[in-house]
Amino acid sequence: MLAPDDTSCVTATFEKDGSTHFSDKSTVQKLDSLENKTAKLVFVKHDKRTVNPPQLYNLNDLQKDAFAYFGYSAEMTLSVVQRLYENYKCVSYPRTPSRVMGSHNVELCRELFDKMLRASPEYFELHSVAEINESNKRIFDDSKLEAHHALIPLSTLPENATVEDDNIYSLILERFMLAFAPACEMENMTVHLSVNENIFVTRGTKVINAGWKDYRRFTRNLGNRNEISDAQDLSEIELENLTVKSIEVKEKFTKPPKHYNEASLLAFMENPKNSDNQKLAGLGTSATRHTFIQKLIRNKFITAENKNLLVTKQGERLLEVLSKTPFKNIADVSETTRWEEELSENPDSFLEEIKSYIKDAVSEGAA
Repeated sequence: MLAPDDTSCVTATFEKDGSTHFSDKSTVQKLDSLENKTAKLVFVKHDKRTVNPPQLYNLNDLQKDAFAYFGYSAEMTLSVVQRLYENYKCVSYPRTPSRVMGSHNVELCRELFDKMLRASPEYFELHSVAEINESNKRIFDDSKLEAHHALIPLSTLPENATVEDDNIYSLILERFMLAFAPACEMENMTVHLSVNENIFVTRGTKVINAGWKDYRRFTRNLGNRNEISDAQDLSEIELENLTVKSIEVKEKFTKPPKHYNEASLLAFMENPKNSDNQKLAGLGTSATRHTFIQKLIRNKFITAENKNLLVTKQGERLLEVLSKTPFKNIADVSETTRWEEELSENPDSFLEEIKSYIKDAVSEGAA
């Protein structure tokens, strides 16, 4: 560890000839001699970047956050937000794919923003910095507006609301309040330090202006959702005054990709990619994606274990059987997203094509 005045620590990675691997154990052992030595700053790179506040919720994004923060299934989240909409009349239409409002909604947003500030004074500091005007294209964009505008709060939550109601409503409320806040201004930093001609490298961030991050109240208490970065904060580190406090060498191994959970699978269905990492058309809609997951679970093709979604033996068998038929592309994401595009472009033509496809598949199976 590298520390200024032996108080604050900066995690660093040892590099030799551009590599992060040690050739032998003797190299590691020699590092012990660097303890208590002075670290000389030899290189600093600053890359400024701006992190805008998150856009307004659509149903898909709300379901992902509700799972990440509270472990709510997508089906449960839809049930709760539907109750907020139908019974309490305190949020807008929930089954929306839009993350934006129309340009004609500017005045509505101003009125709702002021109304929510009066009801939730913990956000009152936003009053002087909120950007609620038609020039804010991250919020008011007719070109990205679909059948219904983004999911927003309309009034306060009633006193008889459940904990689940309150959690989902609070997510929607805070997302609305933060959407009009200033961007967060940051620097990505890469620092090279020389200790007895050995080069240590550390990477981190420095916050210049926290912007919308300063105004979070509800989600701040729920943990960081990585809106900015998990990189270490170098804001308070004096890079000119460092000594080697201690040295720790860790052996690490690469990890396999994580299993899908409801949040990550919903994210993939909204923005799928093929094996070549090319972006494809979305699978389903905000209102239907979660039903695919539940149907697969009910039919025992997948199962949920510790929040992860795993393929069952029955699911593996289904994929194995399909792979041996002329219609194996039914399980190919590139093919199913192509169907989505055709359905969107010409529903009548797609209906005739899919009828023919099903007849051929059934005939082939019967044979």
